[in-house]
Amino acid sequence: MSQTKTRPPVIVLDASENAQQVMIKPDTDDRFIMTVDAAIRACQAGDQSYRFGQQFTDLIGHLTQWIKERSEAIKTAAVTVRTSDILFYVMQKDVPHDDTLVTDLTELDLEIANSEEFDLIELNVMSVPCVSDGSSDAFLSSGQVFTYHAQ
Repeated sequence: MSQTKTRPPVIVLDASENAQQVMIKPDTDDRFIMTVDAAIRACQAGDQSYRFGQQFTDLIGHLTQWIKERSEAIKTAAVTVRTSDILFYVMQKDVPHDDTLVTDLTELDLEIANSEEFDLIELNVMSVPCVSDGSSDAFLSSGQVFTYHAQ
């Protein structure tokens, strides 16, 4: 005799009933009463937040690999979170303009901007010649999450 597991009933929040009120009762003593529309938007925001975290982790891995492939030309690189975007900052090892590095950085910028893999990421890139650490700090916010320094 096989046992059949019964699933609890599915509660459908239908967008066509967007003004209807629903109550959400988590394990805590909290209670949330909101419209179906607000509950749907909260679910979508939660999903988007999770996806952004995954994409950000993937982006750091992608940028790390990009740096490794060009380490002979890069003195410092950093990823910093700004108010409305993420900045990938690359300092060249030398003062003269490095056309190859700048071209590669532009191609990376276009690749990420057009990638479905990073569709929630707003990335800007910046390349600067070799300058002192104090001078480079002007480009970076306090929200650095990743920094590379040449050996």
